Amino acid sequence: MPAPKAGAKPKQPRQAAANNGQSQVRLNSGLASTAHSNITSIVNEIIKESDIEPRTRQDFDPASDGLVPDGESGWAPLEWFALRPDNPRYQDDYDEDDEDLKALADGAKAIGILQSILVCSDQAWLEHNPNDVLPPDVKAVVILGNRRLTASRLRGLDGLPYRREDKLAIPRNAREAGLQENSHRTGGNPVLEGRDMDLIMQETGETKRQFADRMGFSHTHVNNRTSLLKLIDEFQRLVSAGKAKDKGKGRLTADSALPIARLTKEQQHALLELGPPYLPARLDRKPVEDIDGGKTLSTTSAVRIPKRSTPADIARVLRDKLPPELLAEVRKLLDAETAAEPAA
Repeated sequence: MPAPKAGAKPKQPRQAAANNGQSQVRLNSGLASTAHSNITSIVNEIIKESDIEPRTRQDFDPASDGLVPDGESGWAPLEWFALRPDNPRYQDDYDEDDEDLKALADGAKAIGILQSILVCSDQAWLEHNPNDVLPPDVKAVVILGNRRLTASRLRGLDGLPYRREDKLAIPRNAREAGLQENSHRTGGNPVLEGRDMDLIMQETGETKRQFADRMGFSHTHVNNRTSLLKLIDEFQRLVSAGKAKDKGKGRLTADSALPIARLTKEQQHALLELGPPYLPARLDRKPVEDIDGGKTLSTTSAVRIPKRSTPADIARVLRDKLPPELLAEVRKLLDAETAAEPAA
């Protein structure tokens, strides 16, 4: 970045300009601020187009002091871009020790970024997010491609190809765009996907089925993602950090967390206290206690034996529901009573 001229006033962070309480009705692009178009088809089309012919440094005019017009593609130096202030990711997603981020950064250094990031202008973002503050040199906020921007900074790239779409500054559109991007790749954050789905449905008044149909998702996918919001914060963090290679570290996949989400908050806290593996069935078992020390073993929930159960069925229920130590004591008592019965 060039050094400031002598006597020049330092640049200050920028916020949306006050307008006496009257909200601006339209962006410079002519898009009504309250308008919501079919973001699904828009994002899918943008993703296809950005894969075809990304801009390069040769397309950048050093004398330029602004972005390309809305709806067009260009290339710009990294300092023009800001990570999305409300970016729905946990800090772990931008950890420099993250292997996936390192791999992306190494690839970026070797061959560059081959897919354009999707941005809106700083002016459009501040119109719809007036409480946010942007650095003085920023001209665009990244809607899709925050990890690509982070990887590029990590490896010292000088700029990135981008496409400008100011309509995505509208919060609902930005959320739907993120959900659509995640449907095209793996490694998204399932808890935060569920959060964005829930926020959109609160705004639109859609049912889960209506939302799924409009977005092109399966009903099961929407149900499962929003069910994760029933997890206590500690389990939500484990799911957000959970990748297949990390399951042995106590982290959770979205699928393995669904049974936990059906528990009450109190039961979830009790399961968390037990430590990994986090299996709801463990709540039915009492920790091993020393019978010789005067303590007794007991069940913590009812053991139900269905009607018309055969002896084999009863044995199967006991084996499934009782911890090994308690089952051994029951077997001893049965054996003792059988031995004490008088011979016929």
